[in-house]
Amino acid sequence: MGRLGDWSGELGGLLLGLLVAMLCSPVLAQDTEARIVTIVNADSVSGSMVDGERIRTLIGNVHLIQDSTDLRARQATQFLDREEILFEGEVEIADGVDTLNARTVTYGSRTRIGRAEGDVRLADDEAELFSNSVTHYRSEGRAEFAEPVRLVEREGTAVLTSERGRYLTDTKEAFFRDNVRLVDSLTVLTSEQGRYGTEDKRADFSGNVRLQHKQSTRLEADSLTHFRETEVSTARGDVLVERFGGRDGDETEPDTTRRTLLFGGHAFHDERARFSRVEIDPLLIRFQSDSTETDTLLVRAEILEASQPDSVGGRPPPPGGAFQRLVARRDVRLYGNQLAAIADSAVFNRVEFEADSTLADSLAQPTEDEVWLFRDPVGWMNARGSALITEVSGDSIRVTARGEAVDSIRVVGRAFAARPDSLLGRINQMRGRQMLALFDADSLRWMKVWPNAEAAFFRADSVGVLEGAVQLSADSLAFRFDGDTLRRVQGVRGIEGTYYDVGLVPNPLRLDGFRYAPERRPTRASLLADDPLERNRARPNPPSEPADAPKPIVIPAEPLRDIIQDEQAQER
Repeated sequence: MGRLGDWSGELGGLLLGLLVAMLCSPVLAQDTEARIVTIVNADSVSGSMVDGERIRTLIGNVHLIQDSTDLRARQATQFLDREEILFEGEVEIADGVDTLNARTVTYGSRTRIGRAEGDVRLADDEAELFSNSVTHYRSEGRAEFAEPVRLVEREGTAVLTSERGRYLTDTKEAFFRDNVRLVDSLTVLTSEQGRYGTEDKRADFSGNVRLQHKQSTRLEADSLTHFRETEVSTARGDVLVERFGGRDGDETEPDTTRRTLLFGGHAFHDERARFSRVEIDPLLIRFQSDSTETDTLLVRAEILEASQPDSVGGRPPPPGGAFQRLVARRDVRLYGNQLAAIADSAVFNRVEFEADSTLADSLAQPTEDEVWLFRDPVGWMNARGSALITEVSGDSIRVTARGEAVDSIRVVGRAFAARPDSLLGRINQMRGRQMLALFDADSLRWMKVWPNAEAAFFRADSVGVLEGAVQLSADSLAFRFDGDTLRRVQGVRGIEGTYYDVGLVPNPLRLDGFRYAPERRPTRASLLADDPLERNRARPNPPSEPADAPKPIVIPAEPLRDIIQDEQAQER
């Protein structure tokens, strides 16, 4: 290696900087004004020629300036022909509020590209970024991190990390890839890649996105936009919203025995308002477990909205309780352990009580549920362990439950109920303007229909053979059940009816407006599979009345009352 024309000296302060600038003026004069690097200070300066390349070495308190950029280090080596400077030792490159610190920086004075290595810190007025290395494109306001990088906001508690990424110093945006993780005091957000703005506090993440709000709410999706300052998120593609029991925002641990899962193709979530809306083939699954079993509710609709309101109908929750609400809109289908239903829309109101670890499961306060079904709803009820299903329909249906066990069902407008006879399999029916069904331990005990009540029911002998049928009307009718068996029929005011002997029972025997379609009943499998072609397939036409059906025998009300009393005697 050859070496020609070296010189050295030790000067200080501004005088040395001006002297060196004058000595270098023939070289710098060839550059544009934008490329000029001015030496402000160095403890010592030496120049050399190595393999035909001009090199200048500055040692001690090195301070250079290029335009508005300050460049400082303990030592700098200028490669004059290639317009490159190697800064070593406590390097700092500052341009306004933007600062780059590292152990070493290779800086191109013409390209204004700096390659920094070792304890890298890139900072502006919004954030600090840390890594082992970075390539900083000063003219473009861009920093490229090929190694793990960590971004820390100056104000707030957000920390963003990933395996590699890019930061735009002009727009204050980070674009990170691989194992991206954004953490603050309220949330943890992870994904495969994402964009985060330190000014707008907005995260746009994609690829296996997961957002955890404290311990009570989890949101997963293919892509997600999250605003940290408002805690509002929009998720797209394979969305999952998971909520645990207990009031969001409480310091207490969430109740993991109560979980609600919302699936869909698009979701809007407002954590502060405790509100989630899911669209594009949404599905809700709600679990509640105790020491013996798990109750499950499945709901499908075109839109599902879950919230935790402070009041329902103007009334606050009871002491120790919190409201949970679900609104389902259009083409609603639901399936539970004892109730399945379809409707145009539905509202589910639940009161959940805080778990008390000092109480046994049997003494814990149960949840209270209220379900409203609107616009031509149909409901199917069955007792635990029973295959016998009662179908009810009308203009609207209200269901109440306690501890997942159905308490009552109220039907308003064109009320109709159909229930197979437990022995004969024939369909007992009742209709009127309103209907009320009461349950005990999930088993139907009593049904009442009024006004303009009508009913048709079948009678069997002691060995379960058809004995006859009764069709009657009254101002109101009531039916008492013992398990799956009809035990008593009671009528009030204006009782009239028809008794059919065994050989004269019409087949089928149907009231006006007959509705019984068990094939429409949602099942767990159908809601999870959700085959729209199968669901929307035209229903088969009901069988027509046989042309040779026997004519009924009309009997007066008095003998009919005797039949009703016979039912009461059998019960006794």
